[in-house]
Amino acid sequence: MSTKDETPQKELPNFQPSGRLATEGAMWRGIFLKWDEPEDAVKPNVKWRLYVFKGSELAEDPIPISTRPGFLFGRDKRIADIPIQHPSCSSQHAVLYYRKVTIIDQNGKRRFVIRPFLMDLKSVNGTFINGKKLDDYKYYEIKEKDVVTFGQSTRDYVFLTEDSVSAGNVTEKEDTYVEGHKETVEEERRERVQEGIRQDQQREDELKQKRIKEEDSPLLSKVRPDT
Repeated sequence: MSTKDETPQKELPNFQPSGRLATEGAMWRGIFLKWDEPEDAVKPNVKWRLYVFKGSELAEDPIPISTRPGFLFGRDKRIADIPIQHPSCSSQHAVLYYRKVTIIDQNGKRRFVIRPFLMDLKSVNGTFINGKKLDDYKYYEIKEKDVVTFGQSTRDYVFLTEDSVSAGNVTEKEDTYVEGHKETVEEERRERVQEGIRQDQQREDELKQKRIKEEDSPLLSKVRPDT
């Protein structure tokens, strides 16, 4: 372990995995990883679960996500802790880490808490929390009942603590958590499509206007060579 009193030296790559998640430049099962494990990463003290929905139906059994400090989402089953197989998703798509952060409680006292954070690994088609696209390589805090989607997959990943919903209370969770979020997510998707259409139309109109101006320009007509 280095100290501030020692002469700074270049840090060597750490090839020892930490729950399959290691430092940038390290390899896991012969594959280079795309991120740095944060120094404040810790195992959570609250039991979180991931509920995966397709439409209004559970697509699979709830996934425990509190057994270690971090989890990798991606299409590469060799290294992904939580595989996401949709073709629009990347091999190393996003990582979830539990991090120790400082907050001020209701009594005005400073204390440490452990919160989940999600980071997109510069995936091709993006990672979304409640329909909002994440910037690349930036951590976003995950809050209970948040819905995460990956790429163009229609599966919704709902983050809940074990205490918030029992295994036998899935119907209530569907109605309360998913349907409301689904409407928001679908609306965001429709808006992104419409915005893309508007941008394409705008570019097409600009090019058309430019061609018209070039054809009508007397200056251009003078410099055109005689045929």
